[in-house]
Amino acid sequence: MENLINGDAVKRNMKSARVKAGYTQTTAANALGVTKTTLCNWEKDPAKLKFEKFIRLAQLYGVNVSYFFGA
Repeated sequence: MENLINGDAVKRNMKSARVKAGYTQTTAANALGVTKTTLCNWEKDPAKLKFEKFIRLAQLYGVNVSYFFGA
C-alpha cells in the first residue's frame, strides 16, 4: 500500500500552526510537558507520531488535526 501522506507538508504545517499560534519550540514544549528536543523531533519526523500527539498539538495550536495533513 502506498503512503499517501506527504511528510514534508506535515512538517511544514506543524511548524506553521505553531508559529501562527505564537509559540516557539521551547514555549510549545513547555505547554505540552515535553522537552524542546522532543518537540523538535516531532516536527522533524512526524511519521513516528501517534495520533494522540497530533491531537495534543492541534488543541494547543487551536487548529483541527486535519490542518497538519493539508485537508
